[in-house]
Amino acid sequence: MATRFGLIVRNEPVEAGLDALGHISQIHERAYRNHPLSEEQTASNREKSKTRAKVEHVFGTWVMTMGGKMVRAIGIERVRVQLGLKNLVYNLRRYVFWQKKTRLLSQAQCV
Repeated sequence: MATRFGLIVRNEPVEAGLDALGHISQIHERAYRNHPLSEEQTASNREKSKTRAKVEHVFGTWVMTMGGKMVRAIGIERVRVQLGLKNLVYNLRRYVFWQKKTRLLSQAQCV
């Protein structure tokens, strides 16, 4: 089902397995030669991409600046604390980013 690179191919067994587990498929539809996607499929892919982009941005930041996704701790409580602290740091960094951006925009409008 999943390859080494995290890609999942959309096919009947994968879809049946997701349905059996009660999950909603987040796998993109694919266009084939001489069979372009319908507007409904394109809109569905766009919605899935919006969610994926938000989630992958967080994990990408974790990997690039916060030591990766792997957590080495003994006990689930310590793991939860470590992940909570990573989330807190990420959220604070985003808050500071948006504060700086709004301050720069307001200064630019005043000039």
